[in-house]
Amino acid sequence: MNPQPPEHTPADSKAQQLRADLRQTYKARRDALTSAERTAASAQIAARLLAFDIIHPTHTVAAFAATPSEVDLHPWMTQHLSRGGRIALPRVGAAGQMEFHRFNDGDEVQNNRFGIAEPHARAPLIEAPALDVVLVPLVAFDPLGHRLGMGGGFYDRYLPRLTPDTPLIGVAFACQQHHEALPSQAWDVPLHAVVTETAVLECQR
Repeated sequence: MNPQPPEHTPADSKAQQLRADLRQTYKARRDALTSAERTAASAQIAARLLAFDIIHPTHTVAAFAATPSEVDLHPWMTQHLSRGGRIALPRVGAAGQMEFHRFNDGDEVQNNRFGIAEPHARAPLIEAPALDVVLVPLVAFDPLGHRLGMGGGFYDRYLPRLTPDTPLIGVAFACQQHHEALPSQAWDVPLHAVVTETAVLECQR
């Protein structure tokens, strides 16, 4: 007999609705920042990342290309590359899969189906074990290191492929912090820290 998929319980539906509501709330907070506020905060975040001793100048770091309302990591990426580091950016594929490819300033990029810039398919693939640090985008985060993403599940599928000691660093604006525990799921991988424009927050994993 073929196993049947688990039935969704009322509790599952309630948790799913709560996550959707929180996602809408914190995305609205992020979207409400002005362009000038976002630029200034992104510069402060870049400075904190450069000073963060978990990220060595020669590390290979998985970063991300920002959507219009996210933290702009390009100022930090430029400086990390200039210090001898390497940058990898994600390319999304079919069935919710994602891979990281090497990126240098001036490299060709193209927009994916979500309108987000990603490296060309010809860019060298960087396998998960070769990543020293992963910078993770998010919509909301809590003090325990739980993150709420956009709901596509790309990072949920990718993060278990990393070596267990790979530092996972959330990158967000301070307004995206949820001060109580976010609703988590069994497959969630908690963050080690979150860098905002106001602080580097070590998570209580």
